[in-house]
Amino acid sequence: MREFKFTNFAQGLNNVFREDRLQRNVLRGANNVDLSSTGAVQRRRGYQQLIADTGFEELYATERQLFMVANNALYVTSSPSELSSLPTALISGLADGPYDFTAIDDRVFLSDGRDIYAVRANKPERLEFGVRGPGGVGTLSAASEGGWYAGTYLVNVTFVTETGWESGTPISQPITLTEGQGIRFTDLPVSSDPDTAQLRIYVSDANGEALYARTTIPNGTSSYTLGYKRAGKRLTTILKDTLPGGTTITNFAGRLWVADGKAILISEPANYALYDLNTGYLLMEDDVENLCAVGQGVFAFTAQNVVFIGGDRVNNMTRREICPYPAIPGTGTVVDGKNIDPERLSGRDVAVWWCSTGTMMVGLPDGSVQRVRDGEVSVSDYEEGMVAELEREGVRQLVSVLKNPKSDSSLAASDSVAVQVYRNGIELS
Repeated sequence: MREFKFTNFAQGLNNVFREDRLQRNVLRGANNVDLSSTGAVQRRRGYQQLIADTGFEELYATERQLFMVANNALYVTSSPSELSSLPTALISGLADGPYDFTAIDDRVFLSDGRDIYAVRANKPERLEFGVRGPGGVGTLSAASEGGWYAGTYLVNVTFVTETGWESGTPISQPITLTEGQGIRFTDLPVSSDPDTAQLRIYVSDANGEALYARTTIPNGTSSYTLGYKRAGKRLTTILKDTLPGGTTITNFAGRLWVADGKAILISEPANYALYDLNTGYLLMEDDVENLCAVGQGVFAFTAQNVVFIGGDRVNNMTRREICPYPAIPGTGTVVDGKNIDPERLSGRDVAVWWCSTGTMMVGLPDGSVQRVRDGEVSVSDYEEGMVAELEREGVRQLVSVLKNPKSDSSLAASDSVAVQVYRNGIELS
């Protein structure tokens, strides 16, 4: 029996012509194979179990590392294909979630629903992520000696870690001194964070409004008398606090974004650990379940709809509803636009999600939306799901997993072809 080996099917599928009319670069059908962009055929790898079920809650991958959350701990490996058991936990004692990741440059940020943790993107190393601010400045009173001028002073304090992270502050407290008096602190706040090393004291000039660093004392000090000291750096973290964890986390325009209920908290630019208590947030009409950042803004997936938030500054951001239906929870994700349109969108982030109406949607960098295979592919509504971007040996795929259908589980797909029939050189249809 003579064998023929075909290696290229660049013309794709043809299930209309008879077998004896098919060209060599046309495929009738294929099982468990993938076609590259050039039409080359390669066997689909399938999957292999590396670790038995250990209660995985969330997975996240960078180019060099796989991040895994299981059993309220974060595990990191640079060799996922060699795993046979979980490595040593990098961070233990995580909250119960929900968990979400985002990456900026060489840092990966994990939100566990309560706190945010930072780790290296290219090696298993935990990084500091700010420090919770003090709840107050303690009790203030005038000391008999101290060398301050007469007047009213504003006083505040911050926590400082060993590596220099500085917390936000509470509201400044005033104290009035007569000539030559000092400032007596009692019941000073104490940080329980093991990374916190010092308490920094800020005091304004007499009858002034700006506060300046005057001294730094060890964390755990309960009382202290401050005599006059020359002004140091100006306080810039007043009424700011450490960004907490939430339902979902992303980054846009040099800031971290965290959603918690109807509030979206936005960090200071390039200072990801702090957000402004007065201006660093947006309030939405419904609970925010997911955030996806693209070129010109952020898609916010709420319990009722999808909203696009545009602009690069908190005080001038615009919001517009771009889809009146909610997404299936968990399906919103950011992928390379080459998976959607290799010519126009390659290298540009786009958001994809399954709409509760059954259509896969694409959110473009400018906030506009288009449907994927509109009228050709539809699924029923599900309680939750996920979409992942896979690229292996030149084959790009979007893989969807949908869980717990709200009605009968269904998938509908249709396709059509236009056929021109020629007989003896004459077009019949």
